[in-house]
Amino acid sequence: NLYINGTLAGSVASATLSASSMIIGYYYSSAYSFQGYLSDIKVVNGTAVYGGNFTPPTEPTGNTNAVFYVPCDNAGIFDKSGNNTLTIVGNASTSTTQTKYADTSIAFDGSGDYLEGPSTNTVTNFGTNDFTVEFWFYTNTTTSQQNLLDNIGGSSNGIYIPAGGGS
Repeated sequence: NLYINGTLAGSVASATLSASSMIIGYYYSSAYSFQGYLSDIKVVNGTAVYGGNFTPPTEPTGNTNAVFYVPCDNAGIFDKSGNNTLTIVGNASTSTTQTKYADTSIAFDGSGDYLEGPSTNTVTNFGTNDFTVEFWFYTNTTTSQQNLLDNIGGSSNGIYIPAGGGS
């Protein structure tokens, strides 16, 4: 299921997702880079955290059951679950311009900046298991497709904002 602001926006009966490595704020072949801000990025593998419509959190989700968690607190970009290393590419950096739960978020200007990692199967290979990927984002534009999360080295298995901001 896909929820936007706690409301069911779509669902798929069955899917098998796997990736060699996760990238945040970019598309695997350099098109459709994200222009905006992300924070409180959490991946839970093996569990669907939400089973129906819900009230979105009003504070950080925390790293409970997370195999990957980037809260953007303490002005840093790191995996607070302690399981993975992130590589910052280009000029992705913390920003106080748009934030939600913490004092900072990750700013992407859409010109080749992104976060790369992790490449561990516990994060990037969901297979047919339940999983949850959640995050807060603020976009600066909706004129073209923008990828929020994707994979490296293959066809796109990502989460993106379609051109025009539609679904």
